[in-house]
Amino acid sequence: MLCRVTITLSIFPALAFGREIPVQDRNERAVLRIEHDWLRALVVRDRVALDRILADDFFIRT
Repeated sequence: MLCRVTITLSIFPALAFGREIPVQDRNERAVLRIEHDWLRALVVRDRVALDRILADDFFIRT
C-alpha cells in the first residue's frame, strides 16, 4: 500500500506538493480532475468512485 502511494506521488509531483498544475483549457482541467479522483480512489480503495469513473468493461491486470 505504501509503495503504491509512493509511486503515485513520484509520478504526479503536483499531488505530493498540493500545487495546481497550470492548464489553459477547461477540458484539460476536467481530465486532470478525473485522473486525480481516479488515483485517489485507487489509493483509498474507493469502489464507488472507481465504478463512477471507469467504464463497465475496464479491468486492471496485475
